[in-house]
Amino acid sequence: MTARILVGDSLGSESAEVLTTALELGRATGSSVHVVHAFDPPVAMGPPEEAWAFQRELEERLQQELLESLGKQAREVGLSSVPGSHADLRLGRPHRVLEDAAKEEHPGLIVVGSAVGGGPMGRFGSTVDRLLRQVSAPVWVVRGGSPFPPKRVLFATDLSALSAGSVRSGAALLRAAGIVPEWTEVLFVLDGLEAYSLGQFSGEQMERFAVEQLEGFVAEHGAALPSGTTRKVLTGSPREALLQHIGEKHPDLVVLGTHGRSGFDRLLLGSVASAVVREVACNALVVPLEAARAVLDGGLRSADWGDVSDATRPIPI
Repeated sequence: MTARILVGDSLGSESAEVLTTALELGRATGSSVHVVHAFDPPVAMGPPEEAWAFQRELEERLQQELLESLGKQAREVGLSSVPGSHADLRLGRPHRVLEDAAKEEHPGLIVVGSAVGGGPMGRFGSTVDRLLRQVSAPVWVVRGGSPFPPKRVLFATDLSALSAGSVRSGAALLRAAGIVPEWTEVLFVLDGLEAYSLGQFSGEQMERFAVEQLEGFVAEHGAALPSGTTRKVLTGSPREALLQHIGEKHPDLVVLGTHGRSGFDRLLLGSVASAVVREVACNALVVPLEAARAVLDGGLRSADWGDVSDATRPIPI
């Protein structure tokens, strides 16, 4: 699948699950795993000359402690069992460190946890939003307690060409990792306010057209989806309907893109995708714009709603 999986390690409560997920994916796909911990040193207070000396001493002590913790963690999770894998400590804010590492290495996948920023979900949302705006690789967000490998997978789509890329990318990753879910569904939420603003068509006509478009979308872009994948169309607010559906169906993994502008603005970073990453109790695989584009064949067309009228420091491990 890919030569490298990049992991953002917070050394927090979810770290073991984050690393275990990355290592399982690495073993299954023949990918090495690079674990990165971001160290953002505290700012020393006091007179400049004293503060500088204290700052240097504090940074060196904290770095040594973190290096020891990373080394211990690497040994506990068996990082060395995946060839070419290693862990290192880098100075800087978490999202900056991961952005820089991703630009240097061009990983095929980035794995982070819900405490990637080292703090509560408020900080996490900001960190991941920033990360997704900058990286070109899919990001697997690990939520503590969510099963791996996932047995129930939900693909959220807006029927755009770029959304097709996120479905293809997510399905290909699962297949490459040998993950065969027991239940898989492709969901499209028809935005009621925007769809029904086309007054010449009834709600029933729009819903029927949405079902037809979803069937065609899956037929064209779902070759890598597991057999038996179901299709579902809901009507309402994309954000609220998707979150409610996730709450009802309890998937272990939600796959979605960050952008999908085609006719209607639907899955946009900062609204639907961001809400899913922050609020759901399961893992999420988010496919950024560039990663979605990378898997498209060219010549893909979004659903045309007008057609209704016609029907570092390395650590030894």
